[in-house]
Amino acid sequence: MRRVKRASGGRLRAASLVEAVVAAVVLLIAFTAAMELLPRLTLRGDDALAVAEAEYRAMCAFDKYGSGVWPAGTYVERYGGGEATVRVEPYRQYRDVQLITIEVRIDGSRKRIVNRQLVECAEWKHTLRGSTLAETLVMMLVAGIVFLTAMEALTLVSRLVARRTAVLVEAGRQHDGIFRLGQLLTTADSVRGAAGGGTGELLYLYRAGGETTLTTRDSAAVFVAGEFRDTLLRRVGHMQLLRCDAAADTLEIDVGGHMLKLPVPQPARESYERRIAEIEKDHGYEEP
Repeated sequence: MRRVKRASGGRLRAASLVEAVVAAVVLLIAFTAAMELLPRLTLRGDDALAVAEAEYRAMCAFDKYGSGVWPAGTYVERYGGGEATVRVEPYRQYRDVQLITIEVRIDGSRKRIVNRQLVECAEWKHTLRGSTLAETLVMMLVAGIVFLTAMEALTLVSRLVARRTAVLVEAGRQHDGIFRLGQLLTTADSVRGAAGGGTGELLYLYRAGGETTLTTRDSAAVFVAGEFRDTLLRRVGHMQLLRCDAAADTLEIDVGGHMLKLPVPQPARESYERRIAEIEKDHGYEEP
């Protein structure tokens, strides 16, 4: 092939047909390898569970500190999968508005969730040159290689999209299940285990005089209310209710190797009696 002169007087050496073909093949191999490895390096199902749990913790933290009655300051709460930091500060010069910043960090990951919200205090033409036969053949060869590369890329992209879609669908189901389970625990009047107040795989939830159950069947957490059945979580290993006298009870659920720890609020009557006892413990009464 002929040499092409540059405007500055130098010469540029054009690539031969073999060099062009070799370069195209090398690029095709590198592109195929990258597209094959990308799904394996980026798709992890357990990250979605950790993020869903962190979002639930952020929501719980806002429900607690977004009431407008907490004084300005920084509050830190630890849970099984990470740490939630809540900063309460005045908003600019307004004394009756607070800025609530909730940051949840996930252990073993650089991902974090940050929520901020304001709350009100309780207070070109050219002449074209024709191509030679050799140039046309080279162009057809390169076009064929590009076409094959594009078709392979489309196949790999479709596989990547299919895998990613499957992960997102499963993560969405688990995400919804965690929030539904958290709502059941929050709205229940009381939660107890099976026989003898146990804390095993079968839990009874009482609300407004009605009894419902939460159990594990075929590696799934199932909510049962009469004839109604609802599968909340899948890939469940075991479920256990941990009792605690000094704080709220905790429901531990092993989901695909990831341990979820959801707080179980104390019954309203027990919370009331305990609060009264704490108030009265430092006061003495004399009988008339």
